[in-house]
Amino acid sequence: MFKPIEIDNVLAYDGGIYNNFPTDVMRDDFHPDVIIGSVVSTNPTKPKENDLMSQIENMVMQKTDYSIPDSMGILMTFKYDNVNLMDFQRIDELHDIVTNLELMDNTIMIASIKFRQRMGAIHYLTLTGNYGLTDSNFFDILKGKQLFGVSAGYGMDSIFGPLEISLGYSNQTDKGSCFVNLGYYF
Repeated sequence: MFKPIEIDNVLAYDGGIYNNFPTDVMRDDFHPDVIIGSVVSTNPTKPKENDLMSQIENMVMQKTDYSIPDSMGILMTFKYDNVNLMDFQRIDELHDIVTNLELMDNTIMIASIKFRQRMGAIHYLTLTGNYGLTDSNFFDILKGKQLFGVSAGYGMDSIFGPLEISLGYSNQTDKGSCFVNLGYYF
């Protein structure tokens, strides 16, 4: 969602009004190896009889297919229930929300492995390892900063659900940590 701007005496609007998720354009025109999609909106809902803005939004917005085949890339989904198509006056507030969501200088790739060994009917040990790369440029990710973490834990199935305690280390914080988790059976 961007505020309309004037270019060569023509008022230009956010292209998302017409094609809000142009993966077809990316595939057909740019032929990328990977597409990373970010979904922050939904298709228009049925307009309300006494709400002019919802009627305009329903007429203007095109129905969008927010999907990417697994073989083509990854899809990230964010939910903003209180943001509407015409909320141009909230651009600074929304920019601050998105800026605060940025992770590790924008691009991160993570691999994780977890081993869990049962010891009797209700006890188990867990070993976890995580490895990541981060860089501000997606195409330089393999040369980026290395992140890693390890943890070892003990767990048991209690009457309330799984109870786990784990000790871990991460080079991001450069110190050990202890976590206690209590699950719940539904």
